[in-house]
Amino acid sequence: MRKVLICVLMAFVAGCSQQDRDSLARVGRKLIEHLEDTAASSADPVSSGFQAVRGSLGNSNLDCRVVLRLRWDRELEGCAIRVRTIGPTGVRLEGFLMAEGQRAKVVEVAKSTSGVENVEDKMQVKVEISVEK
Repeated sequence: MRKVLICVLMAFVAGCSQQDRDSLARVGRKLIEHLEDTAASSADPVSSGFQAVRGSLGNSNLDCRVVLRLRWDRELEGCAIRVRTIGPTGVRLEGFLMAEGQRAKVVEVAKSTSGVENVEDKMQVKVEISVEK
């Protein structure tokens, strides 16, 4: 199925002008941004799953490499973290952590990713409110 989709996409793009390809690329980037914003607002596995799939499609980008590494770290399960590239060697970490102790792990994974020199931490810890009876 994937191979068929790629072949159809390549055939479509091959018949397009440069202006059409640029337009399609802009639409694709907007769609990815929208899906990331939507996925990062929830703490379910779809959030990290979407970014992991995105990362596997073009894992040469800094943000994609960081996302893939975070996705496979079991200590960070349940976190909804969005990674954005800032500059040629920096990433911004946004989203929600399940516990404060996860912050250091996320930052360490990001900093130890190939190509990352600067990490901006904008993450928040999800606070659960318990109601006593």
